[in-house]
Amino acid sequence: MNDYCPNCGAILEDFIEGSNMGQRCPSCGWSLVTTYTPPILEDDNEYTITLLAGNDATPAALKAISSLVGVNYVTAKRMVLQAPITLFVGHAVDIPVRRDALRRAGVQIAINPEFPHDKDGQLLDGAFMR
Repeated sequence: MNDYCPNCGAILEDFIEGSNMGQRCPSCGWSLVTTYTPPILEDDNEYTITLLAGNDATPAALKAISSLVGVNYVTAKRMVLQAPITLFVGHAVDIPVRRDALRRAGVQIAINPEFPHDKDGQLLDGAFMR
């Protein structure tokens, strides 16, 4: 794309907002917009979230695990004691909210294969989808 506004010659700003991307002029408002699909929506890999051994059965951890898996606290505590154990298997779009909830609760997890997306669904620097 061109780096200068065709209307006023100002330097254009690149942007990505939701399913749109393009360039806009901060001076006169001119813009060029096209559709954009975040890489996370194109990732059809199946990911596994595994509860790692060594977690403490804190109330926050048990709440996060029980909410994610759909079990009661007793079963969640049993899962902590039996770790490593699979908590979830799903597609890329399903991983961030689950990963973040578990991490906020201090739960140590592994995601396999390695999860290449940031919180906004973009590929991490140097990452690629398989």
